[in-house]
Amino acid sequence: EIRSQIVKMLQSPDFAVDKEMNVEISFTFSSEGEIVVLSVNSTNRNVLNYVRKNLNYKKIQNPGERDKLYTMPLKIAQI
Repeated sequence: EIRSQIVKMLQSPDFAVDKEMNVEISFTFSSEGEIVVLSVNSTNRNVLNYVRKNLNYKKIQNPGERDKLYTMPLKIAQI
């Protein structure tokens, strides 16, 4: 459920995607239920900025446990 909401938030990148990229996002939740992005394993600055801008401090329905580390693989592809 958390994954589907995050995928929806990152559905259409605001930069040109030359090739399909696989990245892994590590995040947790704040006491207010906001996503706190801890790391994105990508060297592509566009990907880093895009993930942080669209996820960091955003609220979702039914957030996970506070201070628990979540890791999620994500595929970014051309549309």
